[in-house]
Amino acid sequence: LKAEKMSDVLDVYDAEVIANAEALYDIAEKIDPFLAELSCVGEKGFRLLKDCIEKGLKMEKPNEDVVAHHLYQIFNLMDSFRHVKRRTICHRYFNHVCTILDSLPALTWMSVASNPVAFIQDVIEIATFYTNRILKQFSQKENALHVQFVEQWLKTLESLKAFVQKYYPDGFTWKKVTPGLSTCDTTDFELFNIPLPPPPPPANLSRLEKSVEDMRQKLFAQINKGLDITKGLRKVTPDMQMHKNPTLRTATPVCKPAVAAKPAYLTKNLPSAKQDTTRTPVLTCDDKKWLIENHVDNKDIKIEITDMKQVMYIYRCENCVIVVKGKLNSIALDSCKKTSLVFDNIVSSLEIINCQKMQIQTMGTMPTLILQKTDGCMVYLSKEALNCEVVTSKTSEVNLLIPTEDGEFEERCVPEQFKTVWNGTALKTTPSEIV
Repeated sequence: LKAEKMSDVLDVYDAEVIANAEALYDIAEKIDPFLAELSCVGEKGFRLLKDCIEKGLKMEKPNEDVVAHHLYQIFNLMDSFRHVKRRTICHRYFNHVCTILDSLPALTWMSVASNPVAFIQDVIEIATFYTNRILKQFSQKENALHVQFVEQWLKTLESLKAFVQKYYPDGFTWKKVTPGLSTCDTTDFELFNIPLPPPPPPANLSRLEKSVEDMRQKLFAQINKGLDITKGLRKVTPDMQMHKNPTLRTATPVCKPAVAAKPAYLTKNLPSAKQDTTRTPVLTCDDKKWLIENHVDNKDIKIEITDMKQVMYIYRCENCVIVVKGKLNSIALDSCKKTSLVFDNIVSSLEIINCQKMQIQTMGTMPTLILQKTDGCMVYLSKEALNCEVVTSKTSEVNLLIPTEDGEFEERCVPEQFKTVWNGTALKTTPSEIV
């Protein structure tokens, strides 16, 4: 830190960073109460970071293990909202959720030993991926507030980067260490109510060195014996060999030691993983969102769609068959296994995440198919869905079945292996021809 006082640094943080985070709330409140609450999460994170900076300027540099404790409130905030992404995957503002929550790691820049500015820039690029999706989703003139939402959040992240660039370009500057003191004393822990770890027991090095020396001498003594090392072995006489002494073949075999019976509590029939009673099957429609969760071996799940604005979220279903009648906005499958889905029409997209051995069939339109971290998926396309855009990442064994004129299906596999080369100006990626 330069000659500026600690109060000056915190005042600049309030004026440049906190002010931008507060302005985001004003914009989000005009769009939807849900986004207003979401913006409060981001603002809370920036205020927690201010507390960490203020406390960090009063304490000497801790060890690396203690830095995580220094930022524990920020990490707790990130963990507490981690489930929100899964619950809002079919939400209209899912990209807004990802924009805010995936930007929170930027608040942990104090744990970066060097060049925290580059770390924050990497987080900004992740946020930009989702903000571009927001701009694409809300591109009409009447949705100008969403454009302001995107611009304001990126402005907030940029103000944080500028603040770090100005005051801490080489990493956070802790309080100057007093000569003769350790870099982490008791007062550092007391700032965060962290119990001081007990001192390690004294090491008995002389005993260890003596033990190693004894082992070394015994080893060399054995080596120096040479061929005489076998003299200590007991000689096997002909009467002890089974092929020379037939009476040994008729001798009573050595009995195995009796095994103690297992305790009663270990012999009870324990429930299998598939019989997990803690996961109750769910099949509900809340407003415009269908929830289908935790079904196992259910071959008769049928849904009638009454509003094309409805969305559907299918989570942790195994060995099920789901039939959806009517037109709806989107469908998302998460952590399902050996499940078949048949539907009529989708307005937006079908998204498959963390699934295995799936079968999908569309009877009508499907503009976009997104597969992420999925192993094994057969997708039967209709003639209306032949222009479907397929986006894959970290997937394997994905096959598209194209309808033919004779009513059959022609199977085509989606590439899994790619080749990337530098063409002099940019990276060019093409599917690999290696089978």
